[in-house]
Amino acid sequence: MCMGIGIVVVVPEDGPMKIYGKTGNSSHDAILHEMVPIELHNRVVKVEYTYPHVLRLDAPDEVCRQMAFDLGVAETGPFGPRLNAGVVEAIHKWIAAEGIEFDLKTLQYADLRVANLQGANLLVADLREADLREADLRVANLREANLRGASLQGASLREANLRGASLQGANLRVANLRVANLLVANLREANLQGADLREADLRVANLQGANLREADLREADLREADLRVANLQGADLREANLRGANLQGASLREADLQEADLQYANLQYANLQEADLQEADLQGANLQYANLQGANLQGADLDGVIGLENYPALKDGDSGLPRS
Repeated sequence: MCMGIGIVVVVPEDGPMKIYGKTGNSSHDAILHEMVPIELHNRVVKVEYTYPHVLRLDAPDEVCRQMAFDLGVAETGPFGPRLNAGVVEAIHKWIAAEGIEFDLKTLQYADLRVANLQGANLLVADLREADLREADLRVANLREANLRGASLQGASLREANLRGASLQGANLRVANLRVANLLVANLREANLQGADLREADLRVANLQGANLREADLREADLREADLRVANLQGADLREANLRGANLQGASLREADLQEADLQYANLQYANLQEADLQEADLQGANLQYANLQGANLQGADLDGVIGLENYPALKDGDSGLPRS
């Protein structure tokens, strides 16, 4: 699969250049199989057409690059081989004549910066590596969409439906995800630093290794979420529901967890230095090898907590721990 719409350029030994492709297709192999005569398969150059009007030579290896040069389709650019101006013009004319359009399957690498997509239906859309910085995606339907590696910095996704969406490695720094539906979404290693996730539904979401530093997660639902080795330093988790969440090895240094529900959460090896856990519910939580230096547990419910052997003061009912 290529990125965007797959286009095949054929340069016969005698005769004019020919262009093949169709709306919604992102497979060069499908075009070759369905549209290009087999005797011309050795005189082919592959092109990617990405939203809104970008044409890119798809030549991943030296053989493909040399073929593009030999057929007179490519020239040397500042960053390597590129389509020459005449070919670019010819393809754009062909696109206009054929009415080639993008659909939800061909939006990879799309440039949608500051786009107004409020309420848009992007169900199962393929937006890998798309640029959606500061885009308006409020109330948009992105259920099961592929946003791996997408840039959503500063985007507004308030009340958006991202259930089951893949946002692995996506940049969501300072994005607005308030009340968003992220149920079972994949946010592994995503950058959510400073993001607004108040009241967001993150149940069973994969946030392993995610950067949530200074994120606002007040009243967020993180039940059974995977937050292993996530960075939650300085995050606001007041009244958040983390029941059954896996926070093994996570950094919660200086995080605000007042009145948070951490029942049966796994906090093994977690860093809770200087964290505020006042009135938090930690019943049945696993705190083995967790760092609680300087944490404030005043009024916290520690009934059935595992791993307080290194903190005898807590076992005796003391709510404070010495600072480092």
